[in-house]
Amino acid sequence: MVANAVEAAGPDIAEQVAWLRSFVAASERIVFDTPPPSVRRALTARFAAYAQEKRPPTLFQRLAAALSFDSMQEPALAGIRSGRDQPRQLLFATDTLDVVLDIHPRPQDDRMDLLGQILPKEGVSALQELAVQLTRDEQEVSMTMADDLGEFSFAALAPGLYQLIISGEDFEIALTDVELHS
Repeated sequence: MVANAVEAAGPDIAEQVAWLRSFVAASERIVFDTPPPSVRRALTARFAAYAQEKRPPTLFQRLAAALSFDSMQEPALAGIRSGRDQPRQLLFATDTLDVVLDIHPRPQDDRMDLLGQILPKEGVSALQELAVQLTRDEQEVSMTMADDLGEFSFAALAPGLYQLIISGEDFEIALTDVELHS
């Protein structure tokens, strides 16, 4: 049955299958020697050191970001109407970076788009690869990576209370009680 499917698939698949067959045949002929005990110990020690460096952050390495600005808490300007279609801005701050969130209601439904940017503070080196995890009720909703400018986004989120966790190589920053509502 598989052979018939490979024949019917065309020359590209037949070439890949031939390569896989030669690889399997070669791997069956090659026998690796067991490394000497000193090499095994050295590799085990190196792997243990590497694993130690890559441990998840401890409580001391996990920072809680404080909400320092909420556009919904600012007094409204005279003559300007505030409504469902108005975006909301939140600013969370830590000692090392700020996180700006823009919450945009979607006109076609009751959901919202969440746009964010991570801004390192003065004296902090450039942004490394940062993962941004969105959770609700302790369940992951979505996860993304911030780009080179620290920007990230989540689309079509239901109203509710969320938590954002920003993870770097050696730290985590938690933004708790991010409320999305119209």
